[in-house]
Amino acid sequence: TVPGATTLPTGVIYEFSATAPESVRALRWVGRRADFIQLVSGELLDPRESERALARSPHIARVALVGDTFGRGAATCVCAILQVPSETMSASGKVAGFDRRAVLRALADVNGATHPPLRVPPVRVLVLLAREKAPLKRKGEIWRKKLEAPFGERIHALVSGNVPSAFTDA
Repeated sequence: TVPGATTLPTGVIYEFSATAPESVRALRWVGRRADFIQLVSGELLDPRESERALARSPHIARVALVGDTFGRGAATCVCAILQVPSETMSASGKVAGFDRRAVLRALADVNGATHPPLRVPPVRVLVLLAREKAPLKRKGEIWRKKLEAPFGERIHALVSGNVPSAFTDA
């Protein structure tokens, strides 16, 4: 669980607001348990803050951090699924104008502020091809529950080392 927070049976996580006066005891919504990544080591990651930091890069259109189990049990590692701006992709689906070094810098900034077991190494980053899009909800957010079907096999191949990452030689 999240330190200092309470999880309701519905999976909603909240905590008492530290900025509210003691007499008010206001609640602050932390997130939903289903969105957090639980590692086998017991570490717990709320991916939203890291995703927002990565998405500030002009070289990243959308990003989702996921555990290698996609929420079905404790994960052994954290992976990233990156959708780059469409103008950086060639018609053949290759990452033609994709600035790997700029994305690596953004990833290094996020990893620098993250506890080591929760970091995303570049070899565990899946960069989507030109025709691929992350599934979205109506509000424009990435639909986490729908990521495993189109990208699960490739994430597992990255984790097992069977395929190289877009950053393997960077």
